[in-house]
Amino acid sequence: MRDSLRESNHDFRASTQLFNSLDPAKIDGDLDVINRGKQRGEVNQPPKTAKNLDDVEHAIVERVEDEKKAAHHTLEDNLQLLGGRLAGLDFEEQFGLIRQTNAASVSDFKASVAVGLDELHGLRRALNDAEKEHAWFKEKHGLVRAARVQHGAAHIFRLSLLLFLFLVETAMNGNFLAKGNEQGFFGGILEAAAFSFINIGAALLLAVFCARLVTHRSFFVKFVGIISILFYIGLAISINLALAHYREVSG
Repeated sequence: MRDSLRESNHDFRASTQLFNSLDPAKIDGDLDVINRGKQRGEVNQPPKTAKNLDDVEHAIVERVEDEKKAAHHTLEDNLQLLGGRLAGLDFEEQFGLIRQTNAASVSDFKASVAVGLDELHGLRRALNDAEKEHAWFKEKHGLVRAARVQHGAAHIFRLSLLLFLFLVETAMNGNFLAKGNEQGFFGGILEAAAFSFINIGAALLLAVFCARLVTHRSFFVKFVGIISILFYIGLAISINLALAHYREVSG
């Protein structure tokens, strides 16, 4: 029973190939070639003068021919299946689509290159002009250092600091001005905001356009920057005195 269960149902050796080799041991076990050969040999069958194949030999030949025909049918079936799949792939149509897409892609790429060259030409001219202006500016002012570019974080920090000073000054002055204002704290805040705007706005304008002149290489321009700083000091004192006087009068 165990041997019958373990026995394979084909005459081939186990392999991963499509057309496997015949297993002589399996055929021998099925046809009992050795025992039948001994039995027929004992009775001298077939005789030495026989030219035709006997029954055992015919059985072996038929078994091999059957396997040959089965393998041939398998080959034909697989060839038909392969032919159908190749026909379904339609390589000619696919190649035509590839050629068409390739031609369109090349045309689009050339058009994009032409547009990019036009844009690069304009950018190159702008870059050359900027480099010439930069070289002229450094030569005119005798500068050797590289340009100092303000970053976004530093700019945001300056604006935040100005806003913070504006709010602090408005809150402090609004508390004092609210005592003599008919609208109370809200009116005092509005008046304080006006004074703070004038004070900080004037400081900002003078710092941007005038105070920075003190770093100029020309002595005359430096003198203008120093005068601007002194003017701002006087203006700040005047604004604060005016605010104190207004608070005293309104209080």
